[in-house]
Amino acid sequence: MRPSNADTTRRPPRPLSPSRGSRGFTLAEMLVVILVIAVLMGILLVAVGHARSFVGKSASQASARSIAQGVQQFEQTFGFPPPLVQDGLQGDGGAMTVPPAVIDRAGTPAPAGTPVIVPPAPASDRLRMVVVYNPAYPANRRFLEGLDPLGAGVPSDQELIDRYDPDNPSWRLGNQRYSKYSLGIYLAGAMPAAVDGVDGPGMVRPLADGTFEGVVADSADEFETAGRSTSRERYEPFFDADSRGAKLVREYFDLDEYRENAGDPDLSVADPVQQTDWRHAAIVDSEGKAFRYYRWEPLSESYGLTVSGTYMLNIPWVLLDDEALHALNQDPTPARAATVDLTAGNAKLRGARWAVVGAGPNGVFGTEPIETLRRRLNMMSGELEDWEVRAEAKSDNAVEVGR
Repeated sequence: MRPSNADTTRRPPRPLSPSRGSRGFTLAEMLVVILVIAVLMGILLVAVGHARSFVGKSASQASARSIAQGVQQFEQTFGFPPPLVQDGLQGDGGAMTVPPAVIDRAGTPAPAGTPVIVPPAPASDRLRMVVVYNPAYPANRRFLEGLDPLGAGVPSDQELIDRYDPDNPSWRLGNQRYSKYSLGIYLAGAMPAAVDGVDGPGMVRPLADGTFEGVVADSADEFETAGRSTSRERYEPFFDADSRGAKLVREYFDLDEYRENAGDPDLSVADPVQQTDWRHAAIVDSEGKAFRYYRWEPLSESYGLTVSGTYMLNIPWVLLDDEALHALNQDPTPARAATVDLTAGNAKLRGARWAVVGAGPNGVFGTEPIETLRRRLNMMSGELEDWEVRAEAKSDNAVEVGR
């Protein structure tokens, strides 16, 4: 049968509806995609930042641990820990300033409390000199106890408590019981032969006062010559800085530390070479910041004091618990201080007498002027209190302690 005209009439094709796969993004969808990508990138950047900080802190902690092992090996070898070396010219008014006099080992008596200078040298040749705090001198002992070296008598409870208050003048003194140069000198042996008897890494046997056997001339003073010999026995470095994630810098200078010890966050140095002629070798971390070697002494038995709280242990502030320090500074009275455990239950710290501390990835220790810390940590807004800023600065410090 022949189809009808109706059947043969060609209908116009129905327009195809656009499929989902062929249409473009709407503006809203594009914004959503951009937002998701931005969020993911933000999360990634934060994760990478945390990862870098973690790696940096781990590396600093590993180096601090190796340095601490070197300190222990030094003590096992010689019977005393590395002496605390004065860091030299650190700013006017601080404890770590140019010493008042040079001990003349030819027999001229030194003023009481003068740091030992090893070896004797003219002021024009300070790079060959090492200034050591010797507990045998009363003023040196008081400094290591965190007290005013020029003071006298039994320290009061309030005097001991005030050292933990950053707004108190004694704060700086209590936190200057460290040296970077001790590590470079006694562990890395980086001094010239005029200082430690060996040119380059290594040294001859040191005495407990910080001098080196066979390097300095004998003195007529019995105290200065006791136990001295002319032995030239050489000792290799106790820490090989260049093979453990840290390195040795021969002449180290840090403007932030210069400002810290002077108590002036805006102090300028026109010519670091001329104004820091006490520079010596230091062991630095991967960020180029020197590790610090802290030394402190318990309260002298001659004071007749009974330790009734952790505030009497003379532990440098940089090692203590921040919340406990804040609690103490909220009520800085002897009655309150006796109840606050500044070590947060850390028995090893309570028995320690030295520490190796690295600044970590953020490059600050927390003892710097608060203005310096806020600038370095980008916390200028004031949303955090000063003690919280200091706590953040200390949070990535690498710390190893010993006795």
